[in-house]
Amino acid sequence: MSMLKEILVIEDDKDTRRLVERVLSNAGYRVIEAKNVAEAMSCIEEKVPHLIIVDLNLPGESGFSILTRKTGSLYLKNTPIMVLSVINSVDVVYRAIALGAGDYVTKPFNTIVLLQKIHKLLRDRHFLKLKFDSKMNPKLLATVRGTITRASEVGFILESPIRFAPQTR
Repeated sequence: MSMLKEILVIEDDKDTRRLVERVLSNAGYRVIEAKNVAEAMSCIEEKVPHLIIVDLNLPGESGFSILTRKTGSLYLKNTPIMVLSVINSVDVVYRAIALGAGDYVTKPFNTIVLLQKIHKLLRDRHFLKLKFDSKMNPKLLATVRGTITRASEVGFILESPIRFAPQTR
């Protein structure tokens, strides 16, 4: 069973949003759109995307606010974020990368380069793997929001950020 990777595009310009959506859809991604940070956070709380593409110049909160929330948010912590912005300042690019952006693409953008960078960010994602000694038989409580993409009698593959805590009786 193959699951489409979901990409949240946070862009206030309708034409740019439509262009990015078309490019990503044609490449086999499912696109979720948001016009501002508040709308994006609502989407993220409903379902965490595999990747976020954010413009920096947004109405209300800037795209930097998504980056500053990244480290403190259970939902954003493991989600790669790409900046797609018209700003081509070394200081701004450095700040975005320092805040956790996985990559930075300037507008106007080359669609092939954009797709290559997206493929790389999705491929380089780290997944949580836990190993326990068979004698330990640990009791864990897992809080999960995501999608089980494959399951069998020996286990499952889940695409989601996961928070583990010791289970109390």
